[in-house]
Amino acid sequence: MEKWKSHGNKEMRNPQRIDIILEILRRFWKKNPDLRLGQLVEIVAAMAKVKSIFFMEDDVFLCSLKKLKDDMEEKENNKSVIL
Repeated sequence: MEKWKSHGNKEMRNPQRIDIILEILRRFWKKNPDLRLGQLVEIVAAMAKVKSIFFMEDDVFLCSLKKLKDDMEEKENNKSVIL
């Protein structure tokens, strides 16, 4: 995620990342309502191969979440082709 300057030129994370991550998470979770939030977060962390979600950067989380979403959509599309 890109850094941006705030008060006093202090570098901080871009707050726009929050809406981006939450929107993708919301869409994915709505399509997979049987997953609990903790399960979803753990799956994303496992895909990123991080030892602890605590230290996982948001851009890594977002990338893994997008990959999970794409993988699930591809699996769903392949299932409908077979049937």
